Amino acid sequence: MQCLCKGGLHYDAPSKGDYGICRMGLMVPESIELFVGPSACGRHGALGAIKNGYKDRIFYLYLSQSDIVSGYDDLIGDAVAEVLATLEKKPKVIVMIFTCLDDLIGTDHEALKEALSDRFPGIVFQSSHMNPIKTDTSEPPAQAIQRDIYRTIATDFENRGINPADIEKDAYVNILGAYEPLPESCELNRIAPLKHVTGYSSFSDFTAMASSRLNLILTPLGRLAAKDMEKNFHIPYLEVPVSFDPDEISESYKAIAQALGLETVPDLEADRKAAEIAVERARALVGDLPVIVDSSATYHPFGMAKALLSFGFNVIRVEAEAVIKSDEDHMEWIRAHHPEVEFYRPDSCEAVLFDHRLTESLSIGIQAAYMAKSRYIADMFADLQMFGYDGIVSLMRRITEAYQNPRDLKQLINEYGLVI
Repeated sequence: MQCLCKGGLHYDAPSKGDYGICRMGLMVPESIELFVGPSACGRHGALGAIKNGYKDRIFYLYLSQSDIVSGYDDLIGDAVAEVLATLEKKPKVIVMIFTCLDDLIGTDHEALKEALSDRFPGIVFQSSHMNPIKTDTSEPPAQAIQRDIYRTIATDFENRGINPADIEKDAYVNILGAYEPLPESCELNRIAPLKHVTGYSSFSDFTAMASSRLNLILTPLGRLAAKDMEKNFHIPYLEVPVSFDPDEISESYKAIAQALGLETVPDLEADRKAAEIAVERARALVGDLPVIVDSSATYHPFGMAKALLSFGFNVIRVEAEAVIKSDEDHMEWIRAHHPEVEFYRPDSCEAVLFDHRLTESLSIGIQAAYMAKSRYIADMFADLQMFGYDGIVSLMRRITEAYQNPRDLKQLINEYGLVI
């Protein structure tokens, strides 16, 4: 069994795409973004914005060396005025994305937002950062931008003099950390009505997420947001990571029922049975075909691999750039029970050797498919629309579709688009 390679010089595969910091910030309804930084930092995102249809919502203030030396706070207000002059409809929110350069300079963002609010009344301003230098800190950029999405609500309440403590809680549950809402087929919808940021077209309606009774963290991205919303809106939270292990799913539903104050755990045996049937069918279809799992498909690739191994699939490799704490026990289980499974870092500088090619394989995740040149590709990204027993059914459907309908890898990568 291979060990995960050590850090150092990294390889960035062209298979990466979809959601980045800027795209996440634009999840706020009726918002636009102002990207502030050197031109080299925004070039890739600008191309991605054009390719992915966000060109009309992202604007760029490129900083010269003299701007960096002299200070650029005053430039931002003028840039906002110039942007607003080009828009037919005034946005309700302007999310300002600053690069890591700003972290080194130390801009006073609270003073900046106050000045902008005075100059442009009626608009909520939010500062966010695209700073890879903080990836390994307590505030990773992908978590911080998720937190900042909901801080726009707190700022709006403050601007309107609303005390969050006076807001009456409703029966809804917020889904945090997920890029997309759960499908109607997910059994969680039968336990509690759900809210997700993408379910709103207006910012005023979006602020209703502050009145929910509980926040559920489905992926690590939602952790800072949940803590911030507990502080600002007095909403308790519960972390229930996406899992493909029926027993872990059962425990998650017990925890959710307790958090909601339900006297009994909802009967989900029919849902579990449907998942078991889906597993049996998919397993019989693919047989002993080698399966590769990667961390672009799920935040818990070792957890998914453990579940698939338990189901009888021939998992031969797990690709992950890092191992998050909630996935460590899964990794150790694989080490103990399936030492033949390879662990591989697709961002290692050694990845450019492409010495792990295995065309006759089924990859769950585009990055693994790119590295292995897999013939069969289960198109899945970041646990999107996955949860509970319905998540298992969805995974098995994607595995089945991958086997029955081989996709062109280049076409899939183009469909993902550039990260923005």
